[in-house]
Amino acid sequence: MGKSLVEKSLVEKSLVDEPLVIKASAGAGKKRRADSSLTREKILVTSVRLFSESGFDGASMRAIADVAGVNLASMNYHFGSKVQLFEAAIEYSAAPINARRIRQLDALEAAQGLPTVAQLVRAFVDVDIIGGDLAWPQLSARILAEPSNLSERLLERAFSPTVQRFLQALQCSLPHLDPAQLGLRFYFVVGAMLHLVRFSPSPMFTGAALPKEPKEPKEPKEPKEPKEPKEQRIDELVNFAVAGLCQAPIKNNSRKGDRTG
Repeated sequence: MGKSLVEKSLVEKSLVDEPLVIKASAGAGKKRRADSSLTREKILVTSVRLFSESGFDGASMRAIADVAGVNLASMNYHFGSKVQLFEAAIEYSAAPINARRIRQLDALEAAQGLPTVAQLVRAFVDVDIIGGDLAWPQLSARILAEPSNLSERLLERAFSPTVQRFLQALQCSLPHLDPAQLGLRFYFVVGAMLHLVRFSPSPMFTGAALPKEPKEPKEPKEPKEPKEPKEQRIDELVNFAVAGLCQAPIKNNSRKGDRTG
């Protein structure tokens, strides 16, 4: 028995309307994903600030949720626990730093010839964290203040792939160094960089507070464009790092017979 005109009309209408329903559903799904991504971003930005200000113990999940304007259920949905949120905040802060380092390293390696040690060091340290935004320096200081079983794991997870890329490149430029010795020297470079990121040079070290001896007047010279303090510090850090990295290998018996007074 054939379908009535009404039944045929309903079937035809459903076939016409079905794509509209699918499109509407897809649009709603995209909006939900965008809202979820925005919520996650708000939580991360807020957590970086509060963890950097108050440390892991001082920044509660509820305080982060309140400042971010989200509820605790959203926090738990996106990150699960406070430790996982702390890890995500560190990775979120480290991501642009790592990305810039890798871009600069890729550009050096794509150019003709082997990169110099100075070029590699500069590509690692000149990433707008010296004299720049205080959020990451403060957060890194907070991380280092945490127990070593937590801080070392977090820093390893956030920075190890990038550090390994640079160590491989430095090994090519310094083939006479044992990998373990090169790694230790680069560890010292990173320590100097972190200290400079966190603290401004004290007059105790720069001599800015000490009276200066009067100097004989000299012939006037063409004035030079003064460098920004940040650029000066990066230049000094690069020179210091290169001198240390390029030293001849230290032999195991090099301290035999040393006297320290």
